[in-house]
Amino acid sequence: MSVNIVSVPFREIGRDKMYNTWHRVGDGAELIFVLNGSGSIVFKSRVYPLVSGGLYYIARGALHYTLPEKIEEYDRIKMVVGSSVLLADKEISEFLGEKEAVFARIPDSKLKVVEDLFATIANEGDVPVKNAEALASALSLLVMLCRYSEGTLNSSGDVMSRVISYINEHINEQITIDALCEVSHTSKYHLCRKFKSQMGITIVDYITDTRIELAKEMLRTKKEMSVSDISDACGFANVSYFCAVFKKSEGLPPLGYRKKRTYK
Repeated sequence: MSVNIVSVPFREIGRDKMYNTWHRVGDGAELIFVLNGSGSIVFKSRVYPLVSGGLYYIARGALHYTLPEKIEEYDRIKMVVGSSVLLADKEISEFLGEKEAVFARIPDSKLKVVEDLFATIANEGDVPVKNAEALASALSLLVMLCRYSEGTLNSSGDVMSRVISYINEHINEQITIDALCEVSHTSKYHLCRKFKSQMGITIVDYITDTRIELAKEMLRTKKEMSVSDISDACGFANVSYFCAVFKKSEGLPPLGYRKKRTYK
């Protein structure tokens, strides 16, 4: 069987170019193993804790970004696997299903095992890797992921998840801090402080960034929608403001972006 390792494992320490930036992997699913660090991995619908010993599966196309508390200490191994690996075992494939992400907290006794599995794949040569040992190692990583997966978040993540879920569900409406305080059961002062501390940006900036990402998606995929319609769907006050904010963020107006980008 041909094993499609899209990007072989590589180790990365400190800041990466996608820090605090919404992005997706378009050609496979990403596996991240955190050797050292703490913070959050943020998705459109929830927040996962970023912890040492955490193994993360991020589905193809899932928008996300990482927010380590101390960037210089963030140490991880990353790789991207294709569909041939994900579909090689029926139980694993069914477990992953339509999930955007899976988080597993690997026991201390198994940390070296996980690191060695990544190393085995990394030592197999150029991409794509096509051998039984690479497949066995990749499947073993996914087995570990499934076995130790956690469906719950830490307490701070629960608050942020409620806030982020509310923002995404009401992104086409005017979102107030008071509404977010009611959802999260916190005061305005504590919510704004917690959000900035955990997410790295203010609530207002996060809402704007999320609206811009949604607008980019619509510009690429919904060619029948006008710029005005997209502005309304993303919750901007008016189309002129939308165009100004979009150009400031992306360096070109919405229609210019649409002409240059196609959905992959």
